[in-house]
Amino acid sequence: MDRVRRPAAGTALARVLAGDVSPAGRLPQTWYADDADPPGLFDYDVIGGRQTYLYFEGTPLFPFGHGLSYASFRYAELVARVRAETVHVSFTVTNTGDVIADEVAQLCTRAEDPSVPRPRRELVAHRRLTLAPRESAEVAFELPPADFAFRDVAHGRWRLEPGPYALLAGASGEDVRLRTTITLDGEPPARVRRANSAWTRPASTIRAAPRSSTARSPRATR
Repeated sequence: MDRVRRPAAGTALARVLAGDVSPAGRLPQTWYADDADPPGLFDYDVIGGRQTYLYFEGTPLFPFGHGLSYASFRYAELVARVRAETVHVSFTVTNTGDVIADEVAQLCTRAEDPSVPRPRRELVAHRRLTLAPRESAEVAFELPPADFAFRDVAHGRWRLEPGPYALLAGASGEDVRLRTTITLDGEPPARVRRANSAWTRPASTIRAAPRSSTARSPRATR
């Protein structure tokens, strides 16, 4: 098997280095810039230690979702609409380079006014696109209530908290190209009672916010 794989791997790498194929791999974790950035080896407190792309507040060497390409891409026209059972999110991606290339468009959410510590961003959807030079494509996602819920340890279940949520579209966890905010009517906190051991997310209903939200396109940050 190795004798078959090695020549193919060498050819594939040579084609990428020669520019015949544009790479589109993405990092599945954060690469820290300094040894002092991550916590101790046996510190498993992700929230308290501000670990991973979810909570890390420093500047990483390479962020979660980072990747290289021989092309460049423009993000535009982010629109979010709150519906009865889902949040519809769409935006366009355009290849502004000179070669055919793939882009991995990523969508993250963030609770803007949470009652408990929540992630700075959380990946909820992504899509890989193959675009010719100057070609555009629309990316659309339907997000269910579970994508905005959190594990309420006081009550032993998942809960959708009411309030504002940010939608962040971009090329990586740090390279955010578009953002907007929606308001969801969730379940307010109740009095603490005996914890329920079930780990099933509730079938929450997202009620429409007063108005849909259209994003502005700030300058990307890396």
